[in-house]
Amino acid sequence: MLTYWSCYDIVEEINISGIIIMEDLQDILSYRNTLRTFNLNKKVMQDKVSTALIHHENGGSFDITQEFIGFLNYAMQTNKKTIIILDRNNLPIKINDIGELLETVSCKYFEVVNDFYIQYEQLRSSSKIEIALEI
Repeated sequence: MLTYWSCYDIVEEINISGIIIMEDLQDILSYRNTLRTFNLNKKVMQDKVSTALIHHENGGSFDITQEFIGFLNYAMQTNKKTIIILDRNNLPIKINDIGELLETVSCKYFEVVNDFYIQYEQLRSSSKIEIALEI
């Protein structure tokens, strides 16, 4: 059985397909923009965290990391009272009270990371981002 298509049928099919393609394209662009916004906001938050996790002590600058906290904890456990360590610029810095430094940097680390977690969860739970991340 032969099926005959009129010009009207072909034009109508192209128009319907064109509308569907345009809607898909708009969805793709919206998704891309949502993810781009999410990633930019996440990067800004990460940069703030990196800046906040710097501690200055006796003329030196130290990145507060889990490794740094672990190193200070080890020094405490081995009953060291004073140590000389390299700062982020590879300069030797004398630390007179390891316990005080450990307490200070640990508190700062947990405060900053907890704030980052709260902000990140708020960003993830925004309606557009939540939908985009589920895809």
